[in-house]
Amino acid sequence: MDEITTAAISDEQAFRRSLEASPMGVHLYQLTADNRLVFTGANPAADRILGVDNQQFIGMTIEEAFPPLAQTEIPWRYRAAAKDGIPWSTDQITYRDGEISGAFRVVAFQIGPGRMAAQFLDITDQKKTESRLKLFEEAVGSSTIAIGMSTPEGRHFYQNRAFDELFGEVGPDPSSVYVVRTVAEEVFGRLMSGRSFEGELKMHCRGRVRDIFLRAYPSFDEDGQIRALVGIHSDVTEQKQFLEIAQMNQKMEALGVMAGGIAHDFNNLLGGLFGYVNLALNAQEEGRCDGDHLKKALSVMERARALAGQLLTFSKGGEPVRKVQAVQPFLESNVRFALSGADVSCSFEFESNLWNARFDEHQVGQVVNNLVINAVQAMAGGGALRVRAGNVTLAEGTVEGLSPGPYSKWLFEDSGTGIPSELVSRIFDPFVSNRPGGHGLGLAVSHSIVRRHGGSISVASTGPGGTSFCVMLPAFPGADWKQPVETEIHHAGQGRVLIMDDEPVLREVLGEFLGGMGYEVLETSRGEDAVAQFLSAQAAQRPFCAVILDLTVRGGMGGKEAGLAIRAADAHVPMFVVSGYGEDGVMADPGKSGFTDSLRKPFDLPALAALLNRHLSQ
Repeated sequence: MDEITTAAISDEQAFRRSLEASPMGVHLYQLTADNRLVFTGANPAADRILGVDNQQFIGMTIEEAFPPLAQTEIPWRYRAAAKDGIPWSTDQITYRDGEISGAFRVVAFQIGPGRMAAQFLDITDQKKTESRLKLFEEAVGSSTIAIGMSTPEGRHFYQNRAFDELFGEVGPDPSSVYVVRTVAEEVFGRLMSGRSFEGELKMHCRGRVRDIFLRAYPSFDEDGQIRALVGIHSDVTEQKQFLEIAQMNQKMEALGVMAGGIAHDFNNLLGGLFGYVNLALNAQEEGRCDGDHLKKALSVMERARALAGQLLTFSKGGEPVRKVQAVQPFLESNVRFALSGADVSCSFEFESNLWNARFDEHQVGQVVNNLVINAVQAMAGGGALRVRAGNVTLAEGTVEGLSPGPYSKWLFEDSGTGIPSELVSRIFDPFVSNRPGGHGLGLAVSHSIVRRHGGSISVASTGPGGTSFCVMLPAFPGADWKQPVETEIHHAGQGRVLIMDDEPVLREVLGEFLGGMGYEVLETSRGEDAVAQFLSAQAAQRPFCAVILDLTVRGGMGGKEAGLAIRAADAHVPMFVVSGYGEDGVMADPGKSGFTDSLRKPFDLPALAALLNRHLSQ
């Protein structure tokens, strides 16, 4: 046997050993002179992959052994490989009912003159996965929800079509879309610590600032390491605007419902006020001093002021102004206000040492108004409302959507007609109402307000008739509300005080108050006059020791503009702003507009004395 023959046999044996050990299935074919491609053998992997004994096909042509292949390009591709040495590879995929039923990766190549091998690997699972991933990518890409992804280092690498339409090209730094940089740092810091984030943020969207609700979470690899940060963004700008409009519309309807009762209460208060003043005048005519009736008149006026304050509270709109405050007096005043003129009795139950809560008294006051009016309308023939408040500490997962911690829990329980079971799960949806003619916005607005405060609102049936609404708001233990202690407040001073108010009665009363304290008073009705008088007094070296300006003047310069001019002329003069709109931005933060302090109308002599005591030496 020559060396060439020996080498050929050795190569053949090596090929056979490789064939037997290969994890890929292999079919062997021989091309005959009459162009018949005859099956000559297979390796064990081919039997395992196909689930058949391939020995039964030896001696058959490819078309005889595998009839389904006769209608494909495989037979002539195999012949070209065997005859001309032209290699060929492909993925052969079969479908059943629109789904992948089988898939093989095939490689055909020549192994000798007229001989060829076909290697194949079952890739069915791989192709099914690729098909599902493609469908998922198409779904994510065409989703109307904006989805973006970044690396753990913060480099933006993916955005779907909706993200591009909302934000445009953000570049490598995804934090650039956040309006507030510290907020972006907080979000990404939370994600990198392995936690998710959910909340409403301000973001830059193609040159505009929009309200975006963000759901973001870290994606982990098999080793538990963060491989990507995923953000799902929903533009809620229009939704918020709709809710604000709905909130105002609902206020107007609720105000109409209460108008008759409020007028009734005001008439009663005015009746008492006139009566007490007449009694005091009669006593004076008879030469008697009747301070008791005047004190009672002041008490009635205090109740009238509280009612007017509630009207202002109800009408307040704009951005929420959250502050920590006592729950008990807030609930009592708002519930009584909403019950004005209603044929409904009310009882209050408050837990001792009731925790304070942090909320916007105007917006949450509207929630209370909505719930009380809802209860009144459910008790058309009269009934009883029970309002309770207590402290509760929630553990993780106790109430869906609420973080663990301390909460103030409020219950509003009526004896009305109840809510049908089919409506309970949808009662907070817009336009879902339980009463004829109702637009279904009151409870939807209430739900939105409470959720924005980090709380929850829920409803439950209280038997055959009656409904219980539960409001939970974050609480602040350790700052319990105490009943304020009333003390006599006095003030005495000297010097000249400039006052500006467009209401003559109020100028007269304020002038009398200040005159009684020892001050000389100069009155003006417009901001322009106040500025002129202040500058004239400076020039004459007879400066004012204090200035009191009304914030709003009909048809003229108001206190804010006048105050800026006066402050420019004198950086140190005590300057106070007064207004009936107690939560105006200037009233809430007077120092920002150059004022020393603020005082809400209507105010009495002790309130004015307390203000002056704080800022003017006696």
